[in-house]
This record gives sequence, C-alpha cells and structure tokens, in this order.
Amino acid sequence: MWRGGRAYIEEVFDDGDALVMRRGAIHVRIALRAIQRIELEEGKGDGVIQVWLKQACEFGEQVTFLPVDHGELLPRRVHKRLVEDLQSRVRIAHADEDQALDV
Repeated sequence: MWRGGRAYIEEVFDDGDALVMRRGAIHVRIALRAIQRIELEEGKGDGVIQVWLKQACEFGEQVTFLPVDHGELLPRRVHKRLVEDLQSRVRIAHADEDQALDV
C-alpha cells in the first residue's frame, strides 16, 4: 500500500516475540530483538508506526504501518499505548539477548 509517497506494510501481526509483516505476497517475521527502535509519527493525518531494524529485511531497514484491526484504523488514543508496549517488549528482548551473550 502506498500513501503519501511511502510504501506501507499492509498487515502486521503480533506473534509474541516477533512481528509478522506482510506486503503483497511477501511475509517476514521480525524478532523483537532485531528491532532497533519504534516510534509513533503523530503529524498530520493518521498516526503511523515506524520501525527501524538492526539489519534490513525484504522491506528495507525501516518499515512503516498504520495501526489497524480487521481493516479498521485504531483510534488515535490507542496508537501511543501500542507503541509504548512494543518499545517495552523490544527493550526486554534486547536485555534477554545481552544476558544470554554474557553467559
């Protein structure tokens, strides 16, 4: 999906320790520990979620998606909570990975 000159991920599913993203026929599973950072872009129009990866996947180093549920855009008040939850889980995944490397 293209919107405002950007290619958006069409679907994102929360798979516990990963996000599963789909654009067209391509599905990519991205472990939370592979995410560098997540931000909510709250400018004009719909808030979009931007995800920066430690290494590029099939969709690139940065992926962007609209927070939707069953095709309906989630209310803006939910966007911030969603991003904060993902940020927290990414931090935990990084800490777990660092701890595993120390063993």
